[in-house]
Formats: sequence, C-alpha cells, structure tokens
Amino acid sequence: MNIFELGRRILDTAKQQRKSLWEDFEHEWEQVAPHWENVKRGIRTRGTLLRNQVSNEVINWLEQELRVSMKGWRVLLGQDPDLETAYRMLEMPYGSELKAVKQQWRELLKQYHPDRNMSTPQQQAIATQKSQHLTAAYHQIAKAFREHRL
Repeated sequence: MNIFELGRRILDTAKQQRKSLWEDFEHEWEQVAPHWENVKRGIRTRGTLLRNQVSNEVINWLEQELRVSMKGWRVLLGQDPDLETAYRMLEMPYGSELKAVKQQWRELLKQYHPDRNMSTPQQQAIATQKSQHLTAAYHQIAKAFREHRL
C-alpha cells in the first residue's frame, strides 16, 4: 500500500465517521435546542475551520517528510532526476549498488585525471572539470544511499 492509498483510506474512514456522528448529534440537538439551525450553522463553521487546519497540518507534514526522506514529490512519480543525471555521468544504470558506483568512479577518475591529460592546457582544464563533475556525482549518489533514498 502506498502513501496515497493510505491517505485515501484515512479520508474515507473519517468521512464515514463524521457522517454518522453528525447524524447522531443532529438527532440529539433537534430534541434539545430550540434554535437548532443557528447551532448547526455554528458547528459547521467550526468544523470547517478545524478540518482546514488539520488538512493543512497533514499536508505540511507530508511535504516535509517527503522533502526529507525522498527529496520531494517528484520521486513518487519515478526516478529522482538529479540522481539519474549523476548515474549517467558515471555511466552506470540507475539504482546500481554503491560498491559498483565507487569502483566505476575510481576507474573514470583514473581516465580523466588532470595529471594524465597534460598534453595541452586546454585538455588539462577539461580533465580537471570532468573529474570534479565525476566526484560531485559520486558524492551525490553516496549521500542518497546514506539517506536511504535508494
């Protein structure tokens, strides 16, 4: 069961409970309160305010949890584009194990190390930039593993 199905179940259950509670409450108050319509209007207003407050708090909590644990809503829709780019930079398939990623990173660093590409200053600059990008990509993937996002 994913988080949307869980949310849908909670919402459906809450609606059913609210309806039955409201019917019971309405039946009781019709007998007791002489100005039932005013009481009912006040309860509905307070109920709406409470529902909106709770809804906003739940939505804020969900967004915060998703931001922390899964880096936003886009991850729910598929692969994280930032990590996908990092894997492509390291020439690895998305979701490869960290050990394999580290080994590939080291191999690519050997290939693009600035000391091995010193024939021209332009090649050395390109190699430096490429090795920096490779290192950033590896650290991004390693961080995702540490945060259990992969």
